[in-house]
Amino acid sequence: MTPQPFFFRAGLVLLNVLIIAVAENATAQNRDPASLQGLRVALDVGHSLQNQGAGSARGIGEFHFNQATARVVREVLTSAGAHVLMINEDGDLPDLLRRTDLALEEKCDVFLSIHHDSCHQKYKQKWLVDGAPQEYADQFSGFGVFCSQKHPLAQVSRQYATILGQAMLAAGFHPALHHHEAIEGENRPFIDEAAGVYEYSDLIVVKRTAMPAALLECGVIVNRDEELLVKTRAYQEQLAKAVAQAFAECLRQGVLKLGTGAHLSPTPGGSGAPVAPTTAPEDKKGLLRRLFDRPKKT
Repeated sequence: MTPQPFFFRAGLVLLNVLIIAVAENATAQNRDPASLQGLRVALDVGHSLQNQGAGSARGIGEFHFNQATARVVREVLTSAGAHVLMINEDGDLPDLLRRTDLALEEKCDVFLSIHHDSCHQKYKQKWLVDGAPQEYADQFSGFGVFCSQKHPLAQVSRQYATILGQAMLAAGFHPALHHHEAIEGENRPFIDEAAGVYEYSDLIVVKRTAMPAALLECGVIVNRDEELLVKTRAYQEQLAKAVAQAFAECLRQGVLKLGTGAHLSPTPGGSGAPVAPTTAPEDKKGLLRRLFDRPKKT
């Protein structure tokens, strides 16, 4: 082999270094930029086996869609560094107040409830699925985000919900706007119409949480095509990455703060925002029952 001149060999080394640097930079750019290290997320699986929520166009209970999507969201959030408390993963916790208790007990910084959407009964049509009658409404599709003005941190929850809706838009999803329609059972005010964010004051899990809270409707399962779409891994991963990006943006803007959950406690009398504890911690069971009276069973 003929020896190569020094400058030629040096040039090859420099070229290899540049190629490696470009490749590493491209790899870095392709990584998910969301870093959620230290964020404690309460991820609530909407509804339960006892009450499965809306029925899909093919007669499947909403809970099963919520469970599948929430598991993928957990994977993505965990891979981004978050600690995720999955609430009601197996569908055996119909008690909504117990879910909010758990989020506080586990010192979560933020609460997200995963759901899938339906529409008003008047729009549904009949069809047969494997010989059984089911209902569908193909004219509605998309996501929705809900929060409550009755939350003790209502303004923060609104900011969080809006950032979540904007992240969904940026990820290529479109908002479902039919809950604003002026009919019984709907008529929800918009917080941000473009981002599909609604005010829904009396949703328990977004009203009775101590940390900022929102509910995400991930898609409309009475739409026959969207029912199939939301079940795909690709859709669920895309949605989960949007959630991760929303949390990262909330942290960047200071809407969410790491470690907030460790300092939350119920406020006496149930008014005002949660505050840092000034006395010894209460027994974990039923922390929020001091903040909100439970209805007595009859």
